[in-house]
Amino acid sequence: MTLGLFAIGSRFIAVDSVETNPIQKDVDTRIVDTNTLPSGTYFASARLRRDALVAVVKSSWVKLPETEKRAKLDELIKRGKEFGFDKVMLVDESGEPQGGGSEQQIDTNFEEK
Repeated sequence: MTLGLFAIGSRFIAVDSVETNPIQKDVDTRIVDTNTLPSGTYFASARLRRDALVAVVKSSWVKLPETEKRAKLDELIKRGKEFGFDKVMLVDESGEPQGGGSEQQIDTNFEEK
């Protein structure tokens, strides 16, 4: 961090110049061990941000029938309180949505209609 003083007329202005990293660490986000999550074997990685779990799914998740995806996602959301979340967003490695929801709504079918 660099602090600079500039004189403009008889006023001094303090400028706080922070060198920024394009990828900053977010103190509200933490990595979750996928082995501790229900159906965690289907996740390549997972992060918890505030009350939402964001997980990257493996190809094995994509191959599951919709009914099985929905059941696994429902269990994950219901048990989420144990882990500190009540919302889930699942994406594939390219960032495409693969499922998500909360206790009120679950969606696993993101195919274009």
